[in-house]
Order: sequence, then structure tokens, then C-alpha cells
Amino acid sequence: MTKRNVTAKFASQTKYYRIVSKQSGKAIDVRDAAMESGVLLEVNDKNNSDSQLWMIIPDQKSTCRFRNKATNKFFDVIEGGTKNGCWLHQWEEANASTQIWEIESTKTAGAYKIKSIAAEKYLDIVGISSIAGANLQLWENTDGDNQEWVLEVIEDFTPKEEKKSKRAVSKTKRATPKSKKAAPSKLENGTAKKASTKKVAAPIKAENSASKKAVEKPESKI
Repeated sequence: MTKRNVTAKFASQTKYYRIVSKQSGKAIDVRDAAMESGVLLEVNDKNNSDSQLWMIIPDQKSTCRFRNKATNKFFDVIEGGTKNGCWLHQWEEANASTQIWEIESTKTAGAYKIKSIAAEKYLDIVGISSIAGANLQLWENTDGDNQEWVLEVIEDFTPKEEKKSKRAVSKTKRATPKSKKAAPSKLENGTAKKASTKKVAAPIKAENSASKKAVEKPESKI
């Protein structure tokens, strides 16, 4: 299956997502919910903490950044690494390609890949681990479940009017009305039918009889 960039589907400054591993069902978290730059990213059991919530902020050319709600820091790769096995940590916003990502479709409905623009590699779990506390790294594409993620909307601050507008646009795109020729009404059909079957009235008998007598009457003799 050809992977498709679907970043625009999720990028929004009015939503927070929980990013959950398809393999383990655990969510991306900041270790110990620490606030400092340089703290490692890992997967943990789902909870209600803000350290598991991420805003997917739109960037240029259908790319995005992932910003943590609790710390206001971003997905980043340690020391700007681009090789297999480079770990991820959180870092303050920087003008660096290691903070820029794409979201791609997969053959699994509802699951997505997250690709580093700098490294052309994917968000992956170290050691294909399913335990809480497993670290995140970059790795080349493997099509493994440890590289697939489910993006769950947890908080949505999109104004109601904007939501209605988006729904209306979506319905318009889905609708494909077919133009049909209006059928004549039953009344029109009936009238036309009666008009076409109406017979011309025959001359009355009295007129026929008088005409016949006029022809047969002999001339009178003088």
C-alpha cells in the first residue's frame, strides 16, 4: 500500500490528542512528567495526566510539530540524530528539522505512522517493547505494529460554528445528486390520454334521414 500524508487531517491548534501504540495500547508520555528540556519520551499506561496530551501543530508543506500540554515542549531527537536507534526527548521550540514530522496512513484503518522529516525514519519503540517505560526512537520503516499509532482526540476546543461549517462541507462533498427529468403529473398524463382517444361525433340521425329523402324524391310531372 502506498503511504499517504494525512497530516492535515489531524493538525489543529484547538485539539489535544493521546498518541497510543497499536502494539501495546500504551500512550506516549514525558518521563516522570518532568518539565525540563532533555527529558526522555516513553510509553506508559493511559491515564488522565496532561503529560500524555499532545497538540499537533500545523507547520509548512503538510508537516507538523507535537507539543506537550503539560510542559509546552516538543517531540525532538537527541543531538539532532538521524540514524536508526536515535532516542527521542522533549525540547523547547527550536528552528530545527528534528522537530518536524509527517503523519502517514497505513494499511490498518485508524492507525498511522509518524515520520521524522530530518531523518526520513519513523517513530518506533526501543526493543519492540510493550512494557510501561519503554523509550522511543527513530527507525527505518519496518511495517511493524510498534511503528503504528492511534491518535485519540481527548480535548477539542474547536468553536461550534467552525465544526458545523466543516461538517457541511464534508456532506456537500459526499453528496452526488443525479439530475432527473421531471415526470409528467398523473393529471397531465390523464388529460393527454383523454385528448388522444376522443372520437369525432357522428352526424345525428335526423340529418342523415333528411338528406336521403332529398336524393330519392322523384321529379313532379307537368
